[in-house]
Amino acid sequence: MEEINKQVIEKELRKTVDKAQKEFKSDILRFGSALNKKYPGKWNEIKDKWSDLFPKVEYTVNANVTLRTTQLKQGPTYPPEEELSVFPSLCQNLYNIQHDVIQQNECEDYRIQ
Repeated sequence: MEEINKQVIEKELRKTVDKAQKEFKSDILRFGSALNKKYPGKWNEIKDKWSDLFPKVEYTVNANVTLRTTQLKQGPTYPPEEELSVFPSLCQNLYNIQHDVIQQNECEDYRIQ
């Protein structure tokens, strides 16, 4: 199952990069910034030509996928409380979902009856 997910993710990432290069011809994924950060000397040599070079850049996609579980026990699972700090309000809202009802929390406007 991890291999299938890995292949799907890699395919979607390749489609995204290809679209950025071929259709938009724009570094919307900020590869240039990553290049500048890792190889500032090389970046200084090519930065003025980056808009011409980017659509031709060859790349490799390698996704690492690790599944924690492959089954649902009694419905959707939610992240442990300690992981909620990543996206506090969104995760807190998701964490509070029980039996298809969003319990009253910070976002009183959103209720599923």
